[in-house]
Amino acid sequence: MNIAGLLAKLAEIQAKGPSVHCERCGLYYLAKDYDECPHCSHLSDKELYYFLVEQEQKRAGTKQLGFGFAIAAVVIAALMLVVSI
Repeated sequence: MNIAGLLAKLAEIQAKGPSVHCERCGLYYLAKDYDECPHCSHLSDKELYYFLVEQEQKRAGTKQLGFGFAIAAVVIAALMLVVSI
């Protein structure tokens, strides 16, 4: 990406405005678009619990995928090193 593209992306992010951290669910939302958190303001406490469990499972899956890619990168780098010798 070139400098102009980066500057355009920065301007787009700044135009969106500040995000607000929700104390209830821990996610962020745009303050200018919503008065309340769009993720959890309509959920009961029990529904919020299940929502947070689902979010944690997604985070764990993403973390595991990232770890797998890191292992694959190390294996590929080691193979490239061995083949180049």
